Amino acid sequence: GNAFVFDKDVEHQSTQVRNMVSYVPQEMSVWPDISGYENLLVYSKIYNIAQKDREQTIREALEIMELAPFAHKLVSTYSGGMIRKLELACAIMINPKILFLDEPTIGLDPSTRKTVWEKISQLVRERGTTVFFTTHYMDEAELLCDRVAVMDAGKIIALDTPKNLIQALLAKGFTKQQEVE
Repeated sequence: GNAFVFDKDVEHQSTQVRNMVSYVPQEMSVWPDISGYENLLVYSKIYNIAQKDREQTIREALEIMELAPFAHKLVSTYSGGMIRKLELACAIMINPKILFLDEPTIGLDPSTRKTVWEKISQLVRERGTTVFFTTHYMDEAELLCDRVAVMDAGKIIALDTPKNLIQALLAKGFTKQQEVE
């Protein structure tokens, strides 16, 4: 078969596709033994950001994620939330059209979790980024998603708006509390 991302053929136009798509895995994807700035510099080279644009791109990513004051500190001194924000900073440097996030707020305290979602929502509003994310937190899906796919054993078993999915569960006799559990 064929696959296309924004009308780009992933097989024949893979470079253009890679320039439009970014990903933050669930597991840590930055190096703890170098600074946040150095991590962003490495990623800027991986993403082929022009040398003349790297400094500004890195500075903007640090500012968006509120990490500028910590840019030159070792990542090993960062909190879990700061590491997640650094990973997001790495991912947004290319201004992706599509951002894939795997469990982006797992293990974060409520305040950092809220901040991470505010920053991601800002990307959607200001840059038009489409975000696909996996989560076990139904409150995130309900609050942040236009559409939700529920999967079981690797298969989509439901796909709809959060509101319609909740209404379907309530119609089957689930309570709001059971639905959250």
